[in-house]
Amino acid sequence: MKTQMTHKQAGMALLSAALYFVLALLVSASAVGLYFYISDNNAAAAARENLTLMGANIASRFEGESGYGALDTNGQQLVIDLRVAPRSLVQGSTVVNEFGGQYTFGSNNGGITGGAADAYMEITTNEIPQDVCLTLSTSGIEQWQQIEINGTLVDGTMTEARAECVDGANTLVFTRR
Repeated sequence: MKTQMTHKQAGMALLSAALYFVLALLVSASAVGLYFYISDNNAAAAARENLTLMGANIASRFEGESGYGALDTNGQQLVIDLRVAPRSLVQGSTVVNEFGGQYTFGSNNGGITGGAADAYMEITTNEIPQDVCLTLSTSGIEQWQQIEINGTLVDGTMTEARAECVDGANTLVFTRR
């Protein structure tokens, strides 16, 4: 015996299929949103880790030196030659960051009046998005003597970081002994 669907049953089947389709779209959209959220957080974490690693590696390689003056002459190439930058950031003779900008390296007096001109290392990075700027300038900051955001010295608090990190590209300068 063959059963046939009534119009009412066919309508309910169509409505159920439409609801499953909408539910599948919502789940897919949520998954894509979560992927981009995690990717953005991973990029910020990778930037912080790479910056910390380069700072520690440079300090280690310069241990026993009178300062960081050697970084002032083609610092990127010196960092590449010393192999203190992660290989994933090295493109030819340039050390790039995760956001299309670059890292540059040099020395300064650490903001100490009368201090040796090359007593501190300076790592500059540019093209940093606002959310990453906020992360880099407020977390893991204890190893840095100074942090500058877009030319302004900040104290590592979220209040100052929010005032200086702009929507768009930011330049950060990290200074340490």
